[in-house]
Amino acid sequence: MQTIKTLSEQTQADAIIFADLVEHNAQHNIGLKHSAVFNGVSRKPFLQGSGNSVSLDFNWNQPVKVGSLLVNIYNIKLERILMNWGGISTTQAVDTKHASAVFVRRKRLFTNKDHIKRGIEIAFHPFVAMNDYPGKSQLPVNIPAQ
Repeated sequence: MQTIKTLSEQTQADAIIFADLVEHNAQHNIGLKHSAVFNGVSRKPFLQGSGNSVSLDFNWNQPVKVGSLLVNIYNIKLERILMNWGGISTTQAVDTKHASAVFVRRKRLFTNKDHIKRGIEIAFHPFVAMNDYPGKSQLPVNIPAQ
C-alpha cells in the first residue's frame, strides 16, 4: 500500500499495469490442421525432430502447453480497470523422432515476433484499441478521473 500512496502523491500515474506470462493447457482442434485455439489465437502445432509428419495414431486430444500474456490494469485507487488474456504460442512441440510421437518442450520459445505482438494486442484490447480486432470496432477504455 505504501507504493500506491507514493505513486499517487509523488507522480502523475493514472494506472498500474501488471503483466504476467503464464503457461497453461489448451486443446488442439480436431480439424486437419490440428491448430491449438486459446485466448484469441489459433496456432499450428510445431514439429521437432527428424520427421516432418505425425503418425495417424497420435492422440491430438491430449492437452498441449501454451503461453499467454495476462494483463491486469488498476487505477491509482486499486480498482481493476482491465483483466485480459492474449494468446502467444505453444510451448510444446510434437517430437517426431519416436515411433509414437509425444509432446516435448520446444527448444526455442517465443521467437515469432508477430505472435508476440498479436498476444500483446489482444491482451490490452480494448484499453489500447486494435486496428483489426475481430468483430465490431470498439473505442479505447478511459481511466476514471480521480
